[in-house]
Amino acid sequence: MCKEKTPWEKCVEFHGHECMGLATGFRQANAALDALGIVRGTAEELTAVVENRNCSTDAIQVLTGCTFGKSNFIYNQTGNQALTLANKRTGKAVRILAKPKATRPEDGSYNALRAKISDGTATEEEKAVWTVQSKGRINAFLSAPIDDLYTIEEVPMP
Repeated sequence: MCKEKTPWEKCVEFHGHECMGLATGFRQANAALDALGIVRGTAEELTAVVENRNCSTDAIQVLTGCTFGKSNFIYNQTGNQALTLANKRTGKAVRILAKPKATRPEDGSYNALRAKISDGTATEEEKAVWTVQSKGRINAFLSAPIDDLYTIEEVPMP
């Protein structure tokens, strides 16, 4: 018997791996959908505006159904970790903005390991430690109170 994938599993499958960026978009998209009172919109109903180009956008596409191909996924480079989701049917829109350091908490040892992995100097043991630490950070982020992570505000339709 086949088991239905969770929304998180669907996002990981689409993106290719688990990471904090994906978790960020996952929480943002869910917060926006909750604020608009919908589960997932139709191609004509929702428009998503993202303000950066990183892993988070993959989760936003999966959860909202907004994509570049349907012309309802808009990239507006500001560098902010922000998502504006608009419901064209109701005229309501919300902006979900990450709070400072919510997605990248200060952690010198974690950041040092990440740098070693990025530049190819990490040992296999260091990679394993970083993987465990990353998984822990992702799980903590996915279960944190949404108000600790984001500012949620109703905004005019984009």
